[in-house]
Amino acid sequence: MIYFLEQRYRELVQHNQDIVKYCQSRTYTIDNQMLNASLDTAIARFNTILLRLVQHPLQAEEYKLDVEECQSAIDKFYHYLVKLDTWPGFTHWFWRHMIHRVGTKKIPKIRALLNRIEDVQ
Repeated sequence: MIYFLEQRYRELVQHNQDIVKYCQSRTYTIDNQMLNASLDTAIARFNTILLRLVQHPLQAEEYKLDVEECQSAIDKFYHYLVKLDTWPGFTHWFWRHMIHRVGTKKIPKIRALLNRIEDVQ
């Protein structure tokens, strides 16, 4: 059971490293810097959550659904970021709206989960 959790968390970290590499390869603009910083901060917090849960495997089961929800938020943000970069310019308003929506509704849950885990420990 513990090995399975560690393996799953390792896969999540590898997946998130690919996202960070994509963000680093984006062209530098002020807007891109803000989006990259938001995603980078969310991934850093998420990796901290995974590290804490690996250290305390009994808590990992308790927070399993929250971890999946946080990973889903990161994946959505990344998906919309790729769409923003690859779709034509007249669709950018829509993808920016979707990124803003995920960034204000879902991404703050990562910080809340990290605070809850740190409060318990």
